[in-house]
Amino acid sequence: MINYRILKVELEVNNQVRVYEDLQISARGTKLSNHQPNDFEIKITNLSNETRQALLSDIEATKKSPKKRKIIFSIGRIKDGVNRLFIGDIKNVTVSQPPDIVTTITAVTSFANTFDITSRSGGETIKLSILARQIASKLGLELVFEATDKMVGSYTYTGSSLKEVQKLGEVGQVAAYIDDDKLIVRNINEPLKNSAFYMDKDNGLIKVEPNEKGCVARCYYNYNVKIGSQFELKSELLPNLNGNWVVYKIDYELANRSENCFMNLELIRG
Repeated sequence: MINYRILKVELEVNNQVRVYEDLQISARGTKLSNHQPNDFEIKITNLSNETRQALLSDIEATKKSPKKRKIIFSIGRIKDGVNRLFIGDIKNVTVSQPPDIVTTITAVTSFANTFDITSRSGGETIKLSILARQIASKLGLELVFEATDKMVGSYTYTGSSLKEVQKLGEVGQVAAYIDDDKLIVRNINEPLKNSAFYMDKDNGLIKVEPNEKGCVARCYYNYNVKIGSQFELKSELLPNLNGNWVVYKIDYELANRSENCFMNLELIRG
């Protein structure tokens, strides 16, 4: 059996979850280890007319509503199974002209929380971990707290629940960001625990080059490389870039019916 690549999309349409993996699917997306939400653009070719119209009608009806429709994007191979890569709220849908009708879905992680307002008044000092837990609970997220804990005094915030993640990072002087269904809080420039991944030309590295923050590595898609991962790099052409890095940003280029399945990683020294 040929180990074909699978791209799987789960859509919430008319309050029902529909699953697609047999159609032509491609995706581009970005994940960052800061307060900016993950965003993906997913293209599905030749969805049924009924599904396309339902999506368009559903999005129009919820455009100004805090209720947003979910989308889950997974990737893998037939023999290995699929792994979830992105969970978001559908922000917009567009449809191309025939003959091959492409439905383009734009989605953002926790986008629905943009419309939810949080207000916290100053009071006694509070542990950063407790504050992070409260924010994660408000956003409906699982908390992964790996930062050095500290006390935060007279914390005050009023505004979008989603943007409170930025405030958390500022008052705690930590990296605070949402990765799909998790709120991650870790020390700046320190990788997530148990996340180390080694890469060279023999296991996926295509090229590497320096940039103003550290370096950029282009590689084949690998589920084990995540935002905040420790990335051990070995380059024969640029040995000065070898060593341990932290993954700061990932740009994805993925497709199920072409060789296009890459990750561009922005790395900072760990």
